[in-house]
Amino acid sequence: MISKIKILEEINKQINYFKKYKVNNYNSGWSSIESGPCCDQCKMFNPKDPLQSLIRCTNPFQIEEHCQCHIPFRKVAAYSQLILLENLRLIIKEL
Repeated sequence: MISKIKILEEINKQINYFKKYKVNNYNSGWSSIESGPCCDQCKMFNPKDPLQSLIRCTNPFQIEEHCQCHIPFRKVAAYSQLILLENLRLIIKEL
């Protein structure tokens, strides 16, 4: 059986990862479900193009000159996941 301490260590690693890479960086490393819908500027223009079908966005890194439509969704996703991990840590501590 995995100890409570080991579980808390793993949760703390995930929290540190989110604080370092997700909460302050909304440009790369995001799944499409965490990004929300594309705006008209970065929508997939040609669904028959295999590369565009694969990435589903012509601006996946949210280059400012093009658009920033995914940033609000990514902020919500990052903070939601972080809050979930912090709440899980509190629950485990109380067990």
